[in-house]
Amino acid sequence: MLPLSLPLAVAPLVRRAGPAAYRRFVAGVLRRRGAEVGEALWLSSRAYYDPGPDCLLTIEDGVVVSNDVRLLTHDFSMTNVARELSALAEDESLHMRSRIVLRRNAFVGMGAIVLPGVTIGRGSVVGAGSVVTKDVPDGVVVAGNPARAVTSIEEYHVRRRGEQVLERTATD
Repeated sequence: MLPLSLPLAVAPLVRRAGPAAYRRFVAGVLRRRGAEVGEALWLSSRAYYDPGPDCLLTIEDGVVVSNDVRLLTHDFSMTNVARELSALAEDESLHMRSRIVLRRNAFVGMGAIVLPGVTIGRGSVVGAGSVVTKDVPDGVVVAGNPARAVTSIEEYHVRRRGEQVLERTATD
C-alpha cells in the first residue's frame, strides 16, 4: 500500500492497542517523514500518503483519512508531454511538488484522490471515490470526478441526522 504505513500484516496488531494508540503510531510514521500532523481522528494505514522528498502534507486536528485514499503531492506527467513535444531533453525532467492541506475536521472518503496543491477546508467532506483537483472551501461536501460542491455541511447534517447512531469514542 503506502510507503509510509505499516505493512498490512502488522496493522491488526496496532489496532488491538486501541484506536488512540493506532492513530498516534500512523501520525508518528508520517511525522518522521516530514509531514505536519495534528491530533487526527483517523489516519488509515491503507491510504497512500505520497512521501516525496519533503512529505508535503499538513493534516490538522480531527481529520479523517479513510481507506484507499491517495494524497498525491507530486506530478511528473509534464516530463512525458514536454518530451513528446521535443521541448525537453531526454536527460531532463519536469515535476511539480505542492503541499496538500487537510484542515481541521476535514473528512476524506474511501478511495478519494487528492491532487497536488489542494487544500480541503475546515469541516469539509470529500465523497468516496472523488478526484479533488481544486481547493475545497470550509464547510462544503464535494463529490465526483472532478469533485464538485454538492451541498453545505449544514444541509448534509440535517438530511443525514436521522440515519446516525451516537457512539462514545474510546480513549486510552
